Amino acid sequence: MSVIAIVQALIVMIRSSPQWKLKFQRIQEAKINIRKAEVEGQGEVWILEMPLKLILDVITRWSSTCLMLERALKLRHALDTICRSPEYKDTLGKLAISDDIWKKVELIVEILSKARTGQQLLSADCYPTLHKAIPAMEYLQGEWEKLQDTYRFGENDDVVPLIQAGFDKLSIYYLKMEDTDAYGNATVLTSYVKMCYLKKWWKNPSLSGDTPRFPPRIFPYRTTPRVKHPLEVIPHGIRPQHICRLLWPESGRFGWRQWSSGGGYMRM
Repeated sequence: MSVIAIVQALIVMIRSSPQWKLKFQRIQEAKINIRKAEVEGQGEVWILEMPLKLILDVITRWSSTCLMLERALKLRHALDTICRSPEYKDTLGKLAISDDIWKKVELIVEILSKARTGQQLLSADCYPTLHKAIPAMEYLQGEWEKLQDTYRFGENDDVVPLIQAGFDKLSIYYLKMEDTDAYGNATVLTSYVKMCYLKKWWKNPSLSGDTPRFPPRIFPYRTTPRVKHPLEVIPHGIRPQHICRLLWPESGRFGWRQWSSGGGYMRM
């Protein structure tokens, strides 16, 4: 059984029983009360701390395995305590995690945390992040290369194949980016990035000078300011909710055309 499967099996067992979950919570509360007494005994202010629940990874959620292992490490004392309880010796005791397994969990978390950081670079609710795809992939590759060199000839060299498996999966997506220009175009067209990333990493003499400017006829919306037309030019009876704004690339002009579906006009 793999390291992740061992931790996962223990979490599933505890979460499956209300009695075990209650016992797990009380173990945490006892530990919290001890820390509270120590802090207050030193005359410091106690910050409220609540018991935490175990997290189970989900195959459809990014970084869920990393979050599961991080939470297990944080609750290691409670997990060890409940597994060594005499009343659970024949059940949870069989899934007790040894110190060697915990060390491997720490290594796996260190590897997966790099992927989680790269994933967070591409995670957003309101703003586009396509221009961060290439930097995120190369960041993850660089961080994993450092870890691979660190553990290659050490006592934890057994994690090197795990990192290599990550490289193999990463290379699949990296090569797929070469099939389209969307990622490079998104990086160049982002106003606060433009050619900075390419000038830093792409060792090409042609990029040593000033940042190239695109011809106005190719990207008119990037080189010319938007013109705000006064409301007087809108035909009589047209309401804002009937208007669809669309820039005409060839001429840069705006016009009006009958909108057949709603009886309004489409701005062209």
